[in-house]
Amino acid sequence: MPAMPPTTSGPRVPVAIRDVKAHHYVPLDLFDAWLDALRRHTSTEPGAVRDGAPFGLKICDFGNFDLIGYDASVPPELRAIDLTVRVTGLLRLAQSLHARGDKIITGPEPEMGGLRMVCVNGQGRCVEYLESA
Repeated sequence: MPAMPPTTSGPRVPVAIRDVKAHHYVPLDLFDAWLDALRRHTSTEPGAVRDGAPFGLKICDFGNFDLIGYDASVPPELRAIDLTVRVTGLLRLAQSLHARGDKIITGPEPEMGGLRMVCVNGQGRCVEYLESA
């Protein structure tokens, strides 16, 4: 059953977007070709390629864009997230998104020093929202 946004009491925390990052997933055997093409055709210098262990991923940061290589063992739900949005006021945002009809898949729940929520918006995009503690 999908998580429901909790009700909040106390001071109202304004919702603010701090950062947005898009993700593009390619099969691992095509990762190097994609990386070479992006290096040739963009003005952004990519970051170092990092290992997405234990999930069988290779990740290269191009500023607000991640190129992510995956192998066949990676389940589709781990490569479904189109955008990661860092916000303040995640609990309030969860209420607003739920009220407008977005489908909350998980969260908001504590994870790695903050809160995390994943939802599918009205355009069918899977969006991960993060709020640092």
